[in-house]
Amino acid sequence: RVSPMDIDRVAVGTEATVRFSAFKSATTPTIFAVVTRISADRLVDEETGIPYYLARVEVSEEGREMLGSLILVPGMPAEVLIKTGERTLFEYLAQPARNAFARSLIED
Repeated sequence: RVSPMDIDRVAVGTEATVRFSAFKSATTPTIFAVVTRISADRLVDEETGIPYYLARVEVSEEGREMLGSLILVPGMPAEVLIKTGERTLFEYLAQPARNAFARSLIED
């Protein structure tokens, strides 16, 4: 699920990493993947009412090899991080303050 706030930075071909939480985290490598599909329109979670875009990622052949003897099963839980850009620690911490300041200068 991709937040509507992030959808402008996600496209088919965007790099991602996958960790399979069903396996022991100490022994499971982070696998490289690529976004292969994004829903054409946003969807809404029926339980929470939170909107999102559905994205599909495909694990690379190298990634499958990195898993070794671990077997992937359809429906297995996974944590997917889609690379949407790079920021320094300062940019990450300062962004909420910059956003609040920018909104405070707008007149109604």
